Amino acid sequence: MTKSIVEHNFTYKTPINSVGYHDRFNYRRHVNFWCCNHPLNSIYNKVFEFVPDMGESDIPQIEMLRLVCNMHYDAYNNGGGNSGRWSISKDFKKAIRKSKLEKEVILSLEQRLSDVFKEVGRGRNFGWIPDYNTSNAFYAIELLLTDVVYYAGMHFFPEDVTLLDKTLKNKYKECYK
Repeated sequence: MTKSIVEHNFTYKTPINSVGYHDRFNYRRHVNFWCCNHPLNSIYNKVFEFVPDMGESDIPQIEMLRLVCNMHYDAYNNGGGNSGRWSISKDFKKAIRKSKLEKEVILSLEQRLSDVFKEVGRGRNFGWIPDYNTSNAFYAIELLLTDVVYYAGMHFFPEDVTLLDKTLKNKYKECYK
């Protein structure tokens, strides 16, 4: 069964920050795709259906998601132990350039990628992320993944993302600080 993707042509607004969330006592809660409690999780699931089981995708937005998900998986399951072999930087930048995003969005995504490598590489010692640096590395990956999911969602499912934007109380407000 082949899946069809409808591409929408429009211009993006400014790059977003991480989607934040507070409980009823206004405590910051850990929000991520790994725990399936991220506000963009429904968009992530829709877009992720188009990620191929094996190999690369011909669609730049899907390829960006695939590459970031590989980093995400490695960080959570291997503690970033394979980060030395994350040769995705070049592939990710190539996918960004092919995606026809606005220049400011491209620069934002490249900066997010740079932050991931800085945080993961900062504490690398024999291929693992030490405890004091783990949260910073996971946070950097979550920010990158949030942006990639948002832009891929806006590209393929703009109505769903727009509807989600209207329902969120704390719209794309960074609250991990």
